[in-house]
Amino acid sequence: MMFDLDSPPLYRLGRPPLMKAIGQVSFPFISNITDLRSIEGFKAAVEEKFPYMHQLSSQQVSVALDPLGSSSVQSNKFDGWLFSDDSDWALQVFPNSATISVGSQYFEFDNFQQRFSKVMDALSTELHIKRIDRIALRYINVVEIPQSEPSVWKAWFKPEIIGWIGSDIVNNETLIEASITQTMLIYSMNNQNDYYAPDVNSVLRHGLIPANTIIPGLDSKLLKENKGFLIDIDSYINSPQAFDAQELTHQISKLHSVIDKFFFWILTDEGAKYFERLILK
Repeated sequence: MMFDLDSPPLYRLGRPPLMKAIGQVSFPFISNITDLRSIEGFKAAVEEKFPYMHQLSSQQVSVALDPLGSSSVQSNKFDGWLFSDDSDWALQVFPNSATISVGSQYFEFDNFQQRFSKVMDALSTELHIKRIDRIALRYINVVEIPQSEPSVWKAWFKPEIIGWIGSDIVNNETLIEASITQTMLIYSMNNQNDYYAPDVNSVLRHGLIPANTIIPGLDSKLLKENKGFLIDIDSYINSPQAFDAQELTHQISKLHSVIDKFFFWILTDEGAKYFERLILK
């Protein structure tokens, strides 16, 4: 699907560049999600994986003009719920979306898929979500480049990913400050089926980023001193469909296979060695 690449073997990276894995479903607005009584059943359903619950709110400032000048009033607007555990797994639930994310504690996709399935079941049985508008899976990877070896990253990734900036037309006296490529792909599932199936979309961003780059989807700046190489892959199905927890879990697995094939392919033998890729079977 999408790439003419073989499915990779089961593997793990001893030095993974993953900053965050994000899975999300969006659905029509459900107003009572912000009500504590309405969310209690959902909380109990996900409590084994996400035992802690917090309110999410954003600060709003209103400015009023009066004869003596202006005055401002600050208030907190309740937005949704944050469920978490003692590591860095997080589940955010808003009136129109639910998002699972994890950073350094990501170990393997099976674990991610199990948590995703648990949340889908809870959304169906406890919040009675009937339809989704979008399902997405995103992996944000950032490789820090040591200052002592500013060109070593060129050996880690295939030339097709690095592009012309990795060629010898850029001389040694020229500093490459940043170079980002974004590619948008659409794969029509109708090519493979006799029945209608929604398109699979992918947005791939990769390239050299400077220190202190802010990446949407991450909570803070990365690489405070060194440059890095970004591999940001976002695959999604952007089409309304009935809410079926089992089918959505299957779809998130399909999206993962797209991402996994691409990431396995982009590494050279030197890159596989640097990231300590271990083939399990």
